Amino acid sequence: DDWSFVPDAEAARHAVGACAAARPAGAPPVDLVEGDAWTVLATPHDASGVGGGLPADAVPIDVYFYDGAHDALDQWRALLEAERHFADEVVVVVDDLDALAVFDATRSAVATLEGGLGWSVRYANYSLASTPAREANAVLVLKRRAVV
Repeated sequence: DDWSFVPDAEAARHAVGACAAARPAGAPPVDLVEGDAWTVLATPHDASGVGGGLPADAVPIDVYFYDGAHDALDQWRALLEAERHFADEVVVVVDDLDALAVFDATRSAVATLEGGLGWSVRYANYSLASTPAREANAVLVLKRRAVV
């Protein structure tokens, strides 16, 4: 997300960072990665930081939140290209599912990933009514369990 729809984007970034940093003693650290999805997913950076994406030795992604372009191709790519970085068990949050292109592309991507095996819907609050996509904020939370 580019935070363009948030009145105070800097405060929102700070709040998200504070939530990521606040964890119980002994819990693993939370690395919050924000940026253009295609740069972050495709270009690992080296020790000097060159590349701008995930570190080459990054741990697998446990939670993936995508709120980007609302066209079918970008939405589909956002899940398929991220999948190689996912942990065996991952929670995927898809925002703006009320946009028909987002809904269809997400459904198609999940069916493509491992034939849909291991994926389940954990939460959904959307309606495919004719509400303009920017007025609504539907979300879908998926979880994938490792398939043995």
